[in-house]
Amino acid sequence: MWIAFAVSASVLWGLSYTITEHLMKKVSIPGVMLAGAVGSLLIASATAFFAGTLQKDVATLKEDSGTSWLLAGNIGIYVAANTLILLATKSKNATMAAMIEISYPLFTALFAYLIFKQLQFNAGTLAGATLVLAGVCCIYYFGKNI
Repeated sequence: MWIAFAVSASVLWGLSYTITEHLMKKVSIPGVMLAGAVGSLLIASATAFFAGTLQKDVATLKEDSGTSWLLAGNIGIYVAANTLILLATKSKNATMAAMIEISYPLFTALFAYLIFKQLQFNAGTLAGATLVLAGVCCIYYFGKNI
């Protein structure tokens, strides 16, 4: 089931980037970010409330300062990453920005190991990561005139 979720997310991210590129021709980067944040806040709040997880999550964050700091750091990283991909999209185009951003799984695996000591590579994932890196190099090198 995870593969269906991942592919579905990929389809929706592709659609989102395409629409976002056109939105930013008329709406500022902060405006696009604010709209996404407000939408996320409303949907996540309603979902957490109705699922009954909101109180548990708040209690966890009050009791566990390590988790609170991890969440605060993640928020900062999320905002910075979102800002950077929007800047890349506005500077070039959605396709090129997304094709380069697709290298993020390499960094996911690297940080999983460096921060949490989780080794999430095997021969197949290492081969795939090598192909992704090679693809990013090709996209950058051959896509300069796009």
